Amino acid sequence: MTKHLQTFKFNLIGGKALYNRDLPTIDYLVDDFIIKGGLTYIVGPPASFKTGLMLLTSINGACRNKLLNFKIKKPFTTLFIDEENGIRNTKDRFVKLVDGVGIDVDNDLGDTNIVFANISNFKFVKNHIDMLELVVKQLKPDLIVIDNIARCLKGDERNEQDVSEILNLIKPLIETYGVSFVIIHHCRKGNGTTLEDISGSRDFGGQCDNAFLLKQCGKKDKVKKFVVSQVKSKYGLEMDAINFTVESSDTDDLLVKYVGTAVENIQNVVDAIKQELMLWIPENHSKIYKTTELINAMKEKGYKKTSIRSAIELIVDDKILEHGRKGEYVFCG
Repeated sequence: MTKHLQTFKFNLIGGKALYNRDLPTIDYLVDDFIIKGGLTYIVGPPASFKTGLMLLTSINGACRNKLLNFKIKKPFTTLFIDEENGIRNTKDRFVKLVDGVGIDVDNDLGDTNIVFANISNFKFVKNHIDMLELVVKQLKPDLIVIDNIARCLKGDERNEQDVSEILNLIKPLIETYGVSFVIIHHCRKGNGTTLEDISGSRDFGGQCDNAFLLKQCGKKDKVKKFVVSQVKSKYGLEMDAINFTVESSDTDDLLVKYVGTAVENIQNVVDAIKQELMLWIPENHSKIYKTTELINAMKEKGYKKTSIRSAIELIVDDKILEHGRKGEYVFCG
């Protein structure tokens, strides 16, 4: 028996019509972070605060608090499908984050703003997606978080066809109900810095609207430092990397604090070095300063060479120093 090809036609549009066509604006649940009716991947190595960040997102979304430096225009509801952590671990981290944010549990959370499904053996297969649709109809969530892909993918994450099935299955839910999906995934060995570092098939990066990489970049006492970098943005420029800290308070709450973008942090450091140098230079009562002399004086205070050089050039711009012979600066005071 001859197999017939599926009915197919081109959807054609002329250049002038395309130029003049009005398209809906891109809307966000969380500005520049989670697209409304989109798919976002949150990726990182173990202990990079992936689940914690999405728990914090759901908490702040419930009460319209700012998330790090991202604005939330209006409250939203979250369905959190957690196949990685049991209810005990989820509750422990959730309570610490809720208490750290300091919101009114009764008024801001309730039982429908954030709903959890822990270890339900959810898979990206048709009958499970059909069951998920029934839940979506009942709860009407704005955001569905799935933690994580390794637990939920039916097949091999290195297989492009298996990975492409994820979007094929959830796309009808996105189009019908306008729900946003965030899927947590891991990266290849190492911390990861680009879209290519997402573990498995390249289709993970190809199918999403946004993708963000998280990594821990330091720890001191009870404070852990993290950076989140955008490695995919379908509809605009990728944002600057954001730095934040997570601190365990004396009462065991988790306090998450926005520190700044990488660019802002570098500029803050350079400005601080500039101020240090403007105090240090007059105190040394010298007319000529060697570049190495200026650099070594600031390196003793823990600053890096590249930032020190940038600060020196700012002082030259302010006409406090001027370039002398090679490797030297002349004090203008």
